[in-house]
Amino acid sequence: MPQPMLYSEMVTYLEAMITSGVYAPGDKLPVQRELCDKFSLTQGTVGRGLAVLEKRGLIRQRRGAGAFVCHTKQKNETKTTQVGILIEEYDGDRTYCGHILRGVQALAAERKCGLNLNFTAYTDFDADRLKEYAENFDGILLIGVYDTTASQLPRTRPCVGVNMYRAYGFASTIDLDPIAAAELASERFLEQNVKRVICYSINPNGTPPSERINNIFKFRARMFRATWPGECIICDSDEKHDIPPEEWLNDDSTGLLFVSGSHYETVARAYQERIGRPLTADAPVVSIDGKSLLVPEYLPVDTVSTDYFAMGQMALDECLRRIQTPGAGPRRMYQHVYLTNKNRNLQPDAGAGVFRPTNQTEVKK
Repeated sequence: MPQPMLYSEMVTYLEAMITSGVYAPGDKLPVQRELCDKFSLTQGTVGRGLAVLEKRGLIRQRRGAGAFVCHTKQKNETKTTQVGILIEEYDGDRTYCGHILRGVQALAAERKCGLNLNFTAYTDFDADRLKEYAENFDGILLIGVYDTTASQLPRTRPCVGVNMYRAYGFASTIDLDPIAAAELASERFLEQNVKRVICYSINPNGTPPSERINNIFKFRARMFRATWPGECIICDSDEKHDIPPEEWLNDDSTGLLFVSGSHYETVARAYQERIGRPLTADAPVVSIDGKSLLVPEYLPVDTVSTDYFAMGQMALDECLRRIQTPGAGPRRMYQHVYLTNKNRNLQPDAGAGVFRPTNQTEVKK
C-alpha cells in the first residue's frame, strides 16, 4: 500500500474545513508559516499540499496574497461534477437498489453529472475503504444500510445515504417515511381486528441484539410501537435466531409486522415449509419497504412501499446541493409511502421505472 504523503493530514483537514463551511467561499486560509507550525511541515511540503487543493478546485492561490477558498461557480467551471456511488446490490428492476440507481442515473443525465459505480456489500464495508474511494469524487452516495458497519464516514466529501439511519452528524440520509409507514400498518391491522402486533426488528449482519445498534430497521419498529394503540412486542432477530411465528399465533387477534421485506420472505418461506401453508393464511401480516412488489417470486404480503425511483433522484439532488454549496448542512429526508394489498395485481410504470398498483383508487396515501 502506498505511503501517505507528508501533507495528507493537512490537506484532509483543510478540505474538511472548506466542505463544512468553516472556511467559506472567498475566505483566506492560514498563511503558509502558520500551516508549517500547525502540521510540523516544511514550507515546501505545505506548498505541495496547497497545490493539491488548488488542483481539486477548492482554493485559488494568489502570488503575494495567499490562498483563498473558491466560490462554487469557479469550482464548477473547471470540471464536471463527479459522484461516487457505493451500492450493495443490483439486479435491474428486481431490487430496491436497482430502482434507486435508475433514478440517480436519470437525474445525472439531466444535470450532466458523472457517476462511478462501486458494488460493495455493506458487510464488506469499512471506513478506511470508503475514505480511500472518496478521494476521487466530489460527493458520495451510499445506497444500502452501510451505516451499520461503518464507524465513520469521510468528512472531506458530502455524503448522502439512502436506506441509512445513522448520519454521524454530517451525512444526509434519505428513507421512506417511518411515521407514515407506521400509521398505514396500524390502520391495516385495525381493519383486521388485530389486538396485538409482533414486530420483527432485524439486526443487520447477524449482530446480536443490542440497544447500541441504531439502524433504520430499529427506527421503523420504534415508530410503529409509538403509533400502534394496542400491545406491541418487538422481537429482535438476526435471521438465524428468529422466534418462529407459530410461537406467537395462539389466537386470532395477533398480527405480524416485518420492518424488512427480505426478512419477511426468509421467515415466510421457512414457515410454509414447516407448516405447509402461507404465513398470511394464519395471521394478518404487513411488511415495510415493498420488496415483495419488486421480486416476482417473493411471497405476496400487504406491504408499505415507496417510489424508489424518485428516492434516487432525491438522493442525487441532495448530493449536488451540498457539492455546489460548500458548507451546506446535512439533512434527513423522508419519501412518501403507500400501502398495497397482497392480492393486488401490479404492473410497471413506464414513466418512472417503478411498480405501481393498477387500481390507483385502492392506494392509501
